[in-house]
Amino acid sequence: MKADINDLLQQIEELKGKTVLISQENSRLNMMVEEKTNENQNLRRRIDELENELRVVEQLNERITELVKENERVSNELQKKEQDNRGLAAEIERLQGEIAKRTQEADQLVNQLHRAVDEIQEREKEKNQMINDLQQKDGQIKQLGDNLTESQKEIQKQ
Repeated sequence: MKADINDLLQQIEELKGKTVLISQENSRLNMMVEEKTNENQNLRRRIDELENELRVVEQLNERITELVKENERVSNELQKKEQDNRGLAAEIERLQGEIAKRTQEADQLVNQLHRAVDEIQEREKEKNQMINDLQQKDGQIKQLGDNLTESQKEIQKQ
């Protein structure tokens, strides 16, 4: 039995040594668990930060999408306005041509009017000259009539 007790004592000593080793291993593992827990907490905080940043990025993405759509709308509107402007420029050019043509026609009409006024003034001069000639001839005819009347009176007196 003494051998059994010695065996048991030796096993107890071995178990005490193992207990010290297990206790040291347990302490080491506890420290590792604590480090890993700290790492996990740090990682959790970083994950939360990244999730917040991701929300911000998603909001920015949505805003960028809105801005792209707005930019496309404005670009389309600008293209339409440019097309309208090209149409207006063509219309302005056509109207300028029409104005030039009408101005030329008006200038021709003004020249015709000046010629007509000159002709009317010339005809007026001719008319006035004819009236003067007629008045002179009328005076001459009256004189001849008076002379004829006097000559007839003298002939009758004789």
